[in-house]
Amino acid sequence: MSDLLILGSAGGKRTQAVQASLARAALPPARVLDQRVFLTGTPGPADDWVSPGTIVRLESPSEDPGVDAELVALGGGVRPEAPTELIRSDHWHRGLTVLLGRVEAWLADAPAHHRLQHTPSILAMMDKRATHARLRAAGVPVPESFDASTWAEVVEQASARGWNQVFVKARYGSSAAGILAARWGDSVVGFSTVAWTKGRAVNVRRPVRYSTHAEIAEVVEAIGPFHVERWLPKVTAPGSTTGPVDFRVVVIGGRAQHLLARIGRGPFTNLHLGAERGDLELLRAHFGERNWASIRATAEAAAACFPEALYAGVDVGLVHPSREAVVWEVNAFGDFHEGIEVDGKDTYQAQLAAMIGVTA
Repeated sequence: MSDLLILGSAGGKRTQAVQASLARAALPPARVLDQRVFLTGTPGPADDWVSPGTIVRLESPSEDPGVDAELVALGGGVRPEAPTELIRSDHWHRGLTVLLGRVEAWLADAPAHHRLQHTPSILAMMDKRATHARLRAAGVPVPESFDASTWAEVVEQASARGWNQVFVKARYGSSAAGILAARWGDSVVGFSTVAWTKGRAVNVRRPVRYSTHAEIAEVVEAIGPFHVERWLPKVTAPGSTTGPVDFRVVVIGGRAQHLLARIGRGPFTNLHLGAERGDLELLRAHFGERNWASIRATAEAAAACFPEALYAGVDVGLVHPSREAVVWEVNAFGDFHEGIEVDGKDTYQAQLAAMIGVTA
């Protein structure tokens, strides 16, 4: 195997997971170049770090809250005062665009090497509107969506479509930061990862309940540019751990490989928000082979919309009651699946095997 260079945080949990994966496979450790050097300049000549055949892996900048804060400033925003403070995703995305531009310029002078990800796919996956546009154009099913700028517009446009429940998501980024699930009728209720501390909006792991239009409007205003999706009901997991379930599918080299089932206790199925891992064999038997194959095929079709990317984490759900497979999001850094192997390989080992096959 050619050597692996990680552009990330040496102390980040994802970088450490890659290093542990390499050790399990009896492969030499990766070299790590901290992304922070690209915030102020470059680390010097590229050929000091990149040799012919080097595989370059760009890790999520959100591994380091300090990098996220600098990206906001680089994108024209105000640095958050604390790692949990909600940031405007448009400033963050503009900063990410600058950072990746510097990485691209630096690698342009490097010897011939290989990339696991490329800037166009990363930036598009980090933009929910752009992602959904690519998927719709390719015939990949996604929730219906629309644009709005205020909560009043959300309610008006959704009601005109006959909807009374929606997800409002920060347009840029991932990991459910700045997400709101709301439904209304005789009354209104919303759940969000946005809370208020000393007048500042912060991200929380235990979603907060809001019960008035005014409260929800305040959350939406804090989110910044947002993306509105129809709230489609997810199928329910059977067994002792029940709740809405969906799947993170890591597609590598065009093939759906590592699956992770996520069972939520409320509208959100993100593991860091309290969802639990589901039993894949139990779920496969419950939903049947046709639906299981549809989950995998839909994930592969979504990843194919980003041909520059060797891998992607695709969030797929089955809609109740039709069980139609629908894609929620495509994640540029959605391969952090500890404890899951396919054909004896974890996600990182499978990526290297796929890359070696491509380069051969």
